[in-house]
Amino acid sequence: MTYGFNQSTQAAGASESDEDRCRRDAVAGKVDAMLELGRNLLERGDLIEAEHWYRLACDHGMITAATNLGNILVGKGELTEAETWYRRAIAAGDTTALVCLGVLLEKHGKLTEAETCYRRAAAGGHVTGMLNLGTILVKLGDTAEAEKWFRSAAAAGEAAAMHNLGSLLSERELWDEAESWWQRAADAGEALAIGTLQRWNAAKAELVEAEKRYRTAASAGDVDAMCEFGVYLRGKGLLAEAEVWLRRAAESGRLDAMNDLSTLLSRSGQDNEAEIWLWRAADKGLAAAMFNLGVTFYDRDQIAEAETWFRRAAEHGMPQAMAALHELLDKRGDKAEAESWCRQAAEGGHTDSMVRLGSMLAVHGSDAESEESERWFRRAADAGDTTGMHRLGVALRDRNELTEAETWFRKAAADGEVGAMNDLGVLLYFLGERVEAEVWYRKAAARGLPIAMWNLARAQRDRGELSEAETWFRRSAERGNPHALRDLNDLLQQRCVHPGSLLVSSPDLTEPEFLNTVLYIIAHNDAGTLGVVLNRPGDVAVQEVLPQWADLVASPRVFFHGGPVKRESALCLAILRSGANIEGIPGLRHVDGRVAVLDLDADPESIAPAVETIRIFLGYSGWQPQALNIELERNDWTVQCLSATDLVATVPAEQWGRLAQSGTPAETEQRYRTAAADGSVAAMAMLAGLLDQRGDQAESDHWYRRATLDTPA
Repeated sequence: MTYGFNQSTQAAGASESDEDRCRRDAVAGKVDAMLELGRNLLERGDLIEAEHWYRLACDHGMITAATNLGNILVGKGELTEAETWYRRAIAAGDTTALVCLGVLLEKHGKLTEAETCYRRAAAGGHVTGMLNLGTILVKLGDTAEAEKWFRSAAAAGEAAAMHNLGSLLSERELWDEAESWWQRAADAGEALAIGTLQRWNAAKAELVEAEKRYRTAASAGDVDAMCEFGVYLRGKGLLAEAEVWLRRAAESGRLDAMNDLSTLLSRSGQDNEAEIWLWRAADKGLAAAMFNLGVTFYDRDQIAEAETWFRRAAEHGMPQAMAALHELLDKRGDKAEAESWCRQAAEGGHTDSMVRLGSMLAVHGSDAESEESERWFRRAADAGDTTGMHRLGVALRDRNELTEAETWFRKAAADGEVGAMNDLGVLLYFLGERVEAEVWYRKAAARGLPIAMWNLARAQRDRGELSEAETWFRRSAERGNPHALRDLNDLLQQRCVHPGSLLVSSPDLTEPEFLNTVLYIIAHNDAGTLGVVLNRPGDVAVQEVLPQWADLVASPRVFFHGGPVKRESALCLAILRSGANIEGIPGLRHVDGRVAVLDLDADPESIAPAVETIRIFLGYSGWQPQALNIELERNDWTVQCLSATDLVATVPAEQWGRLAQSGTPAETEQRYRTAAADGSVAAMAMLAGLLDQRGDQAESDHWYRRATLDTPA
């Protein structure tokens, strides 16, 4: 992955006189000069002063400076602040910052968030974003989309993308196009492509020599060479010439050539002639041709004929035919004969049958059969069967042989067995190797395994990566995993913030402004979040400053410290009387349930009949868009709720302690019910989520509907 300073930092260094001029202009407050001076200092290696001028440029709103400042901070290891500056640049529309943030997130294992950054940059035409998106998609197993982005970046001249594209094409055996892209990348100076091309040319030379030997022997009438050369040409995709040599070998009486020719003709749609060659080979006793005839009849749904030919091939000792016969008989319900053929196929070395036989024995359940089951799994595993490796690992894990189980899970996972990737992750997580466990969960999840998506999400949730956890819970739930749906609801419930929600600070949140605080959320939308601290009373009596409101103020009748923003301004929350209708009353704006914001410039006499009590705050707490989500992901806050009366009735000094301990599940439910009955939409949503987790679907749906209907449009 590649960081990159914005293009403006790549210009040649300034002369001494230019730098003097640039410095004077920067000192005079010219933003372009600050950026240019930072660039020149960076090129000279003076990172400390470059950082200084970039910071000043950022303070004056220069987007490019924010990205470059982030890159300097990454170099210093100050990653948290670097991320902050990248996000500011992104908010201002800088696609380079998206790439830089993606790299930073990827290094921390946040692949889904990194992918999102690269995708946004790539969609905006950023070539490095295209390259990095393709690279991360390969890691996640999505080579089809990766190829698309490598092609886009390669077309834009990115040499690394040309090399990566060639490598993907080679995996699909599209050798000519792969070689073309490797050559283009090498011509552009890409070192990896130069090495790849050298190795490819050497291998190609060896293939040319081998082909010459085959052709010479086949042309001299060697029937074996004709057959082998035809198979070789078929593998290269040279089907017309392959047909010529296979036909010559078949006409010379070579039985396996007849079978191979039949396969080739069938692929090209010449089914009638293909079947003729199969009959010839089968009549002469070739088991493979008998088996293929069985497959032909099976595909036509002529099951009786298929069974006849599978039996003939099986009786000739062909394990693959025995396995096919087992499957056919098992579907028909002939379990005893089916198992007999499965055992014969397994004894004949058919690894799929070894695994099937092991699975059947494991289901039977006796100790002896369990031991035999494990032996068959081990035979299949020793023969290189990845499913056998996986099933052997499961058997060993279930009897607590964890070291050997891990060995087999690793072998199967390395060979692409998706279930083994997940089970390896589960075992590693249990053993405390949580970082590597997530790697394997992610690989299996990227290949579409719902349980791996769920396990990945749980691991991310446990370490506080709630956004990415939500993504994987959602993907798993969409694929029918009920456990993921339950956990998704639980996660959303924990993170669900509405006007009327309470934020209770974590004991680990030591920032002085918010140490042991309870905040009431007044507004939460795409523009940001606004709230006030409920439990920090001040020393100034309301009577001394706003005597006209003093009679309505709840005890203690002082101004409360609402937060660090605009401390000189007052903000008032009103608790409305039950049943009060505030429509048409100037100075009251509904928040949630019986809570409203009160305009302190309004007429107290016109408002008093609708208001039970008020609380006045100096200053407020605010978050930019998405900023609160980041703090929730860090578990800085938990989301709770209280009834309107309890918001002001609780002794401030006790409020945080009571809510931080949260109480028993029954106490929590009762608190939600009280607040919901008081009209709090936030409480209705939280109560609905709690009931849904408990399985009380009918009442959960009731409160979800109430929350939806009671939410103002």
